Amino acid sequence: MPIPFDMLAVMLFLGFFTGDPESLPVTPEGNLFSLILPVAGMLFLLTASFVTDRLVRWRLARPGLSPLFRREIVGFTENAVRTLLALVFILVLAYSAFPWNLAILAGLAPAGSGVIELIGIAGFIPHFLAAWLPLYRLHRLTYPGSWTFPSFLVHKARYNLYLLVIWLPFTFIFDWANGFLPAIPVFFFAMVWFFPRVLAKVWGCRPLEDASVIASVQRLEKIAGVRFSRVFLWEPGGGGIMNAAVVGLFHPFRYLFLTPRLLSGLNPAEIDSVILHELGHVRWKHLLFYLFTTFASLNLAVIIVSELPLHSGMETYAVLAILILAYFRFVFGYFSRTLERQADAFALQRTGSAAALISALEKIALAAGNIRRLRSWHHLGIAERVEFLRHAQTYPQIAIHHDNQACVMMGFGFLLSLCMIVKLGFLAYQELTPYEPETPTLAREAAPRHWRRVMTLIPEAAIGPLELAYSLAANPAHQEEAKRLAAQAIRLSRDAEERRAAEKLIEELSGEGK
Repeated sequence: MPIPFDMLAVMLFLGFFTGDPESLPVTPEGNLFSLILPVAGMLFLLTASFVTDRLVRWRLARPGLSPLFRREIVGFTENAVRTLLALVFILVLAYSAFPWNLAILAGLAPAGSGVIELIGIAGFIPHFLAAWLPLYRLHRLTYPGSWTFPSFLVHKARYNLYLLVIWLPFTFIFDWANGFLPAIPVFFFAMVWFFPRVLAKVWGCRPLEDASVIASVQRLEKIAGVRFSRVFLWEPGGGGIMNAAVVGLFHPFRYLFLTPRLLSGLNPAEIDSVILHELGHVRWKHLLFYLFTTFASLNLAVIIVSELPLHSGMETYAVLAILILAYFRFVFGYFSRTLERQADAFALQRTGSAAALISALEKIALAAGNIRRLRSWHHLGIAERVEFLRHAQTYPQIAIHHDNQACVMMGFGFLLSLCMIVKLGFLAYQELTPYEPETPTLAREAAPRHWRRVMTLIPEAAIGPLELAYSLAANPAHQEEAKRLAAQAIRLSRDAEERRAAEKLIEELSGEGK
């Protein structure tokens, strides 16, 4: 499954700064600038992609280039475009803050994080189109299949924006839950449960009706000891791609995706070997491992960032983004390569011969443009996988040793996940524990008279951060902390009087600072 790093970076940025709008220049009087800068970003992306398309197609037109080198150039170009797209849009957000300003213009301020992120994603779509529109002819010349301009756009949208189908609902639900920490795992696993069905719709899959293939799947399920709930025909853009995939953790929504080109281009034995490879992922619980370790690693990254002496929201975001990118590129990449070999070994062990799977892999490489020696950071190259299978067939202990290594790796991953679950449980327990300030009455009495006048706006059962903010406000050394707590109270509170009191506190503290 493709990982849209550009979309991840944008969603992380939106999610991070939605909860901390003070980090961005939200200026109601500067709304014109907030509208001009996004347009400038789109024009820049359009121009950069157009120039890149011309240069790359000129380079590919030179005679004597190998198919492998052509694919490497195109792959590098697409990664560069995705990186540029994410950087430009994040800079547009950081310097214009147009989602917040548009919310002010539309009368939605103070808006919930879900509304802000929806406006931000809506602004990302035209930037996305500006980055990809000029590259249609390059894509058509490089990738197999019958490409049309609409099919190219649909393909890019389906495989670069599919995370939105879980991100936006999760954002709105979490916003509705008002940041209630115990709700996170409930909503998260609910999304994971239903995500495969939604993904099948987004990717345009339809149920497979070939009785012979379905019978083969059912026979192989008995051999593997696990099963799919449904088999879908999957047609990634152009219809010329040979591929298979398994999605879903739990049987009611665990699906096998097969492309038409795979079914028409491989013989029955080769198709069986590919299906056994996908069953290997299910049998060894690879998808569950990816889910838990990714969830745990992201939480670990957040904990690390929270302990660093960072001085601004942009610094925090940059460090967090680097940690997450490093995780996916190196740690997740290592996990994926290791488990891909384990799934290959599973197919070998269940059939007793690597010939069918090797033949299938060679045909897949040839159909994709003779990319046999093209390296892959997450799946290994076809040549590497074929070499491993040949050695494992000659020396069966190699596959056994690799299985043991993979199991040890997965054990450490699940242990880390358990630690993070315990950590989240402890945080949830703290959140559910009522806040009881030690000496709220003394703190109120110790505050100057003008603080006490403002504090009359607060109900007796004031929320913890606001109560503590007023306790600290009387001490000049702690006023910055008081402002931070008051801003937190504004985000957390749904009571108009509490928000008004917090805003008044920030206003007076800022006035004193001047």
